[in-house]
Amino acid sequence: MCKPKSEGGLGFHDLEMSNRALLAKQCWRILKNPGSLAVKVLKACYFRNGNFIEAKSNDDASFVWRSLIWGKELLKAGIRWCVGNGKSIFIYNDKWVPRPSTFKNHFASQVAFECKG
Repeated sequence: MCKPKSEGGLGFHDLEMSNRALLAKQCWRILKNPGSLAVKVLKACYFRNGNFIEAKSNDDASFVWRSLIWGKELLKAGIRWCVGNGKSIFIYNDKWVPRPSTFKNHFASQVAFECKG
């Protein structure tokens, strides 16, 4: 049903992915507006001592919070940190450089060069 009409479908949008995209947009607003009342309430309830990106959901969390966590995972897949002064970055967990596939692996060629010499 979600296929385009040209492919024999009815042309409906994938509601699950549309919902997740809208939740990711709300997560982006949480990141960009940390001083808003809604963010202050969420922070007091769910990520008091941490940041929104590292926040988790638990069994007694509200439906809204669990939905935001689901949308946050989509957002995390596409965002990177600006390193800045380096105080708030986790070097092994955060995506702060382009994806590894864009880099050429120089390690193997360096090992081969050292073994020959």
